[in-house]
Amino acid sequence: MTCAFLGGPTDRSMPRIARDEVVAMVDADREDSAPPPGTVVDRYEWQGNRVPSTAVIDAVAAATAREHRSLPPLYDAIDGEALDSLLEGARDRQTGRTRVVFDWAGVTVVIESGGDIEVWQDTGD
Repeated sequence: MTCAFLGGPTDRSMPRIARDEVVAMVDADREDSAPPPGTVVDRYEWQGNRVPSTAVIDAVAAATAREHRSLPPLYDAIDGEALDSLLEGARDRQTGRTRVVFDWAGVTVVIESGGDIEVWQDTGD
């Protein structure tokens, strides 16, 4: 299990970005962040007044055909307020794109500061 911190993994003085289920926070230009073979990818966007954490909940509910209430709390996987702050801040600064990848509710969520959300589901193949 991995925790990521704004100041890096060893700087404990900075606010925590995410909790237990964080897989990686990587630069959006990296080529190695593609879904593995046999993965279904559903694509969504967050924009306007919607905050990233709410958009993630909506996207996962839609991709998995589940009611919002049946999903586990987002905070079990990632700190929603920190996710919002990180991605909205990167979008507002327009300094390139930031990508956050984490596992939640049985899927892998990939969200970028540019507004793109991908929900990766393993088909078991």
